Amino acid sequence: MNWHTCQPATVFKSVDATVRGLADSQWGLLSLGGSLAFAYGNGAEVDVSFNYVSPGNLTLVGTRSSDDSADRMLLLRNVNVPDGSAIPQVLDFAGAAAFLPASATITSLNTHNDSLLLTSSLVSAAGAAQIVFVGSAGKDVARMAVGVPSARMLAGELHMLELEAAPSPGDAIGDTRSIEKFVGPIVTQSLSLGTLLPPVSVTQVTAGAYPTLRFRATIPPQYRSGAGAYLSTALSRAFSPLSRRKATWSPLLLVGSWM
Repeated sequence: MNWHTCQPATVFKSVDATVRGLADSQWGLLSLGGSLAFAYGNGAEVDVSFNYVSPGNLTLVGTRSSDDSADRMLLLRNVNVPDGSAIPQVLDFAGAAAFLPASATITSLNTHNDSLLLTSSLVSAAGAAQIVFVGSAGKDVARMAVGVPSARMLAGELHMLELEAAPSPGDAIGDTRSIEKFVGPIVTQSLSLGTLLPPVSVTQVTAGAYPTLRFRATIPPQYRSGAGAYLSTALSRAFSPLSRRKATWSPLLLVGSWM
């Protein structure tokens, strides 16, 4: 007999909000229940929407930025409004509820002149992460981290610093390295990236119209923790014009070092 455990589907919400206090050169990053919203300043009020918001009492975090720094922050606790409704209070970065965020310089080590991107998030005691600040991509090893001042943090809350490195900004093809670190208050510190990945060797196993290629890489020991392997097979219509196709995999457990 097979037993299956069914979990109730999460019912997400859509929530609207009005943002104020953004000049032409400023923008706001707001995070609520796993959803992000951006507001770009024009000197007037800006309406934003949060989609796929988690249910329950949530924390809303917002930062006002210009260039590569943040100068004001908003923090609302126990936000819980119905689906399709709006947060009652205006999110005013120039109002009395706004305050100076905590910030610190993070020194990036072992960058190998890659393009860097540092993201700061607030993590609840239950493990829910909300992005607080995303710096601009660049090769400067000194990056700015932004977070909630320690006096405003709740018991069990942490900050997560995530540093990503790639040969060029937004590179989806080249090797990307990253490191995550959980800290309490935002303070000056360093983050050391892992070593560069060695080149992948490509050898031809069989020839013919559809040759078989073998790709092999040596993974440095520091990357082997939590690593996995997966197999993907694609079959094109040009390869087999039949209306129905069947693909068979060999037993992978017989392949040395697969698992």
